Amino acid sequence: MKKKILVIGLVAFAMLATSFTLPGKAVNEENGMQAVPINAKVLYTMTSDGGNIQVTSGNEDEHNPSVGTDPNGVYYIAYTKDISVFENVICGAYSSDGTTWTNMELFTDMEGIKYGNELEFDPYANLLVGVFAGYTAGYNIVYTIPDVTDPSGWSAAGLTGSGNTEHTYSSLMFMNLEDGTNVGVIPFISDSGGYVQTCNWLYFTPSPLDFYGEYVYYDAQSVIGAYSPAKIIRGASWGDNNHVYGVVFQATNSDTGRDGIAIKWTTYEAQPDIEYADNQFWIESDSSYDAIEPDISANGNNIYVVYSSDKAGNYDVYCYYSHDGGANWESTDITSSQANEKHPAIYSNGNDVYVIYVNTDEKNLYLVASHDGGATWSQPEKINDVDGSVADIPNTADISGGNIVWTDTRNGNEDIYYATLPAPKIVIQSVSGGIGVSAVIANTGTKEAKDITWSIDISGSLVILGKHAEGTIDSLAPGAQQTIKSGFPLGIGPITVNIRAGGASKTVNGFLLGPLVIGLK
Repeated sequence: MKKKILVIGLVAFAMLATSFTLPGKAVNEENGMQAVPINAKVLYTMTSDGGNIQVTSGNEDEHNPSVGTDPNGVYYIAYTKDISVFENVICGAYSSDGTTWTNMELFTDMEGIKYGNELEFDPYANLLVGVFAGYTAGYNIVYTIPDVTDPSGWSAAGLTGSGNTEHTYSSLMFMNLEDGTNVGVIPFISDSGGYVQTCNWLYFTPSPLDFYGEYVYYDAQSVIGAYSPAKIIRGASWGDNNHVYGVVFQATNSDTGRDGIAIKWTTYEAQPDIEYADNQFWIESDSSYDAIEPDISANGNNIYVVYSSDKAGNYDVYCYYSHDGGANWESTDITSSQANEKHPAIYSNGNDVYVIYVNTDEKNLYLVASHDGGATWSQPEKINDVDGSVADIPNTADISGGNIVWTDTRNGNEDIYYATLPAPKIVIQSVSGGIGVSAVIANTGTKEAKDITWSIDISGSLVILGKHAEGTIDSLAPGAQQTIKSGFPLGIGPITVNIRAGGASKTVNGFLLGPLVIGLK
């Protein structure tokens, strides 16, 4: 029997049903998510000349950082700041160049403890999106960021109610449905349906920000076996146009009594309640050791999962990966030293994969890279330039694009620090019309990028010719750029243009008049 929570306004009622068909469009405002005030307040600005860059300052502890980039190319870090044992506040910091950071307090009207900061860029709505969970108040908050320097233009909404309480973790991903609808998914952990700290998931539309699908689902654990509690959950989407989505999570396997890592994935149309998805299993679970702290990154048909396990007698970091959308899997040992390595985070761009982790014996943050899709890994490169300064706590560090952030203790308390990934970073700087579509592709990283595959897709009901173009940029040096072009389209009417290059993606809308593309935005 499927178990799900029907959402009406902000109140969630437990429901049991044997079958259910989701509506094909977002629920209206009356039956959706409720707007939440952001109440941004600028605190201070930090500036550094280079090296490890200090983002936060003060006597309070700042931790749990997540990093992303807004549609204008401005870096943004979400983090939590402790006020007391029973109170913390969501904060953010933004920078246009990575050296000068403006810090803000956000959602200051919300009391209690918040968990699960995460930022992800939605390439379909062209928005940076954030999410976090309120433990004591029992809610999930999602917020969209068109411009991090102007919080008055952000939108935020919350979901709460009696159906799920004690929220301890939230994650985020985006997918595109078969009818073209852009849908976000929030996997989260809470007490639901009589299950303690179980996995949940809900759907929303980022623009306009609203609830999607009427239900919040919770996992009654009928396929992989019973588990309790779940502790960390992460999500990603993959496949053609990110149509497939899935979650990895850490939980105590009731059969082994140890913590393990499980994965589940499906498509929304096939099974919106991923509890019953065909594809799910324990990646790592044994009665003699623990597997903890998973993270996931995916692009195309590449799926990469990292986690830490003490199966070799001490904690090492492992990678579990697939290059065919989950049909076949392989695994590699990222670390195999006698030290304990924990708290991994991952970022991927095609076959280029970057993982950071903490050597908790040394309390140093290390970066390793794979350029063959996870099969082999580089030698570790230390990121923090003050030895022994990285905080040994879960979610202590994050990596995204060309950005690395972590919790640092060199000043006697926990501060957020930033460094640039020593790697190429491909971005789509601009898109323009005219005869066809042109896009400027740039390498804003610190190393040369090679063999950058790109594509431009023009879709619309009356596009006759020139719907798809693709190619490869042989090489882009750091700071270099190159223009790609769609060729000669033909048609009339509204169009959507999807551009992809080296893992970066951007979606714009416009109008096609014969071969002329106008009004792109």
